[in-house]
Amino acid sequence: MAGYHFLFVVSVFLGRIVCQDFPGRYRLGNNVTPKFYSIKIHPFQTEQYFLGEVIMLVDVKHSVKTITMNSRSLEISDIVLDNLKNETGYAIQEKYELLHVFNKDYSYIDPGEHFIYIKYKGIITTNSTGIFRSGDSIASMFSATYARMAFPCFDDPAFKAKFAIRIVKPDETYEALSNMEKHQGSRSRNRCSEDSASCAFMNRCSEGGGSRSCFSEGRGSRSYHSDVKLESRGVAVLKVEPQKVAAVKVEARKVAVLKEEARRIAIVKVDARGVDVMKVEAREVAVVNVEAPRVANSFRTKEGIVVDFRTTPLISPYVLCFLITKYKNTFTNHKSIDGRLIPIRLFLMDEYVDQAPFILEVAKNSLGFFEEYTKLPYPSSKLDIIELKDFNAEGEENIGLITLMHNIVTFNETLRKSKLNHLRNGALLIVHEIAHMWFGDAVTHHWYNDLWLTEGFAEFMERKGLRHQFPHWKGVCSSIEKR
Repeated sequence: MAGYHFLFVVSVFLGRIVCQDFPGRYRLGNNVTPKFYSIKIHPFQTEQYFLGEVIMLVDVKHSVKTITMNSRSLEISDIVLDNLKNETGYAIQEKYELLHVFNKDYSYIDPGEHFIYIKYKGIITTNSTGIFRSGDSIASMFSATYARMAFPCFDDPAFKAKFAIRIVKPDETYEALSNMEKHQGSRSRNRCSEDSASCAFMNRCSEGGGSRSCFSEGRGSRSYHSDVKLESRGVAVLKVEPQKVAAVKVEARKVAVLKEEARRIAIVKVDARGVDVMKVEAREVAVVNVEAPRVANSFRTKEGIVVDFRTTPLISPYVLCFLITKYKNTFTNHKSIDGRLIPIRLFLMDEYVDQAPFILEVAKNSLGFFEEYTKLPYPSSKLDIIELKDFNAEGEENIGLITLMHNIVTFNETLRKSKLNHLRNGALLIVHEIAHMWFGDAVTHHWYNDLWLTEGFAEFMERKGLRHQFPHWKGVCSSIEKR
């Protein structure tokens, strides 16, 4: 363990030297910052590659001739800046893992918001970096700077943005997971809602008349979420054009069914003119359904089954995660301090399912402890935990989706002599990764020379959290008693 700590300190020290001595080569400037990404990933289970598309909204502070971002081992086939298909150029610096986007006439890119669409092909690795293969599963690992292997991005913890993820899975035997819950979209797959950026691009995409700035399996209307966007006052108005069908369809009996998101209360009022006003509690989205079959959160295309996920809060690229797996889940729920019911799901191989109750109980109690300790609600809408084969890290604290090394929390009699010791270590790791949801994910180091601070807080808090649940485990928690 001492040797590991020494290597960790040396690596952080050397990384700091490199980044301070060559900031222009390895770090991105602050003149251009990302605000929103919409990402589509189509991994091929029988191949060693995946296809991807990303639409990003960036903010340019001062006029520039080039927008620079990170990209590694990606074969780019198309780039469009602001819907100008034939006027966008790009250059790649493989050595420094940089991608430069510019106007072909080398004119300046004006200050303000700009959209960039990139279509590309990437490698499915076997070493737990970028998008990698794990048995029958395909997963992602972006810490520390491997997000650039999955999609062109501003791969820096300081560049937080919102992410809308779309995954194409082979068939119904696979479960698709990401940081957020699956999006309950309509058959039109119109994803415009949760972020003004997505709505803005959807409109611009439609104006482009079939521009390639929209995802390939649909025009712009399929690329973004379909919920009602709330104003800052928490009131959304569904406008009905004259002699057009209203967005909220009510049958002849005038009976409507209200489907609630995030378990908040919404009231629907319909006036004689057919204008529907929906009042919702602040920052929450409610979807109105009519008496009809439940709306699906995926749809089938010739590529496979497409699954959309809700837009994340502001997060760093390294805690973004998505995967497809055949593992089944066991679940429980946690009642958050803000009244939400947080689903907790554990994905394991069949032979370890009987160990799920203990792990789920630790996770549930950990969420409760850190909410009470920080007085801050859990920053996501759900928590998934999965063990992955051939995963080189013990655990990764992706917000809402914790990935773990195989047999790191489950117990295998042939691999472990001490069951109690293994349970302690597994519980400690679960608490550690959940601590990161507050210390590391919600509040994040600016660059990796401050990684010690993020890990230090998580390690300190993991023992507090474990001692709260298992006060009789004196050996594991003794260090806390000295503080």
